[in-house]
Amino acid sequence: MCNTMVTELGIHSIRAHPKSDMYVCPNLDCTYTSCHRHRVRLHNATVHHGFKKFKCPKCKFRGSQRSDIVRHLSVHSNEKKFSCPVCQKAFKRETSIPTHIRKMHSEAYAKIRPFRCPVCMLRYTNKANLVNHIVKEHI
Repeated sequence: MCNTMVTELGIHSIRAHPKSDMYVCPNLDCTYTSCHRHRVRLHNATVHHGFKKFKCPKCKFRGSQRSDIVRHLSVHSNEKKFSCPVCQKAFKRETSIPTHIRKMHSEAYAKIRPFRCPVCMLRYTNKANLVNHIVKEHI
């Protein structure tokens, strides 16, 4: 087992661990490999056999890793710890920010949805939908 701490894990794996050192998923239709046997076992149990050891204490949700539960717990809270660096809109999950930026702040998206609400910055494909939104949400 390799204990190297690296930031570019993919590059490290290719350079430091030749294919002969790799463990392969036993499922013949799968191409997953790892230089760590326990990761292949975890992959096989969770991806191919649906094993989900961890349970949410607040609902019936189950996850294969503790991090799944930590990430899931945000659905039970109204706390929004992460914000967009452009407009400061708040989100429960940090992973929502790149999608938000692409949709709300990119020129390409603006061309597809050129009508922007001046109150909440949502974008619409036509003026009628924008007016409908403003009347429904802001008046």
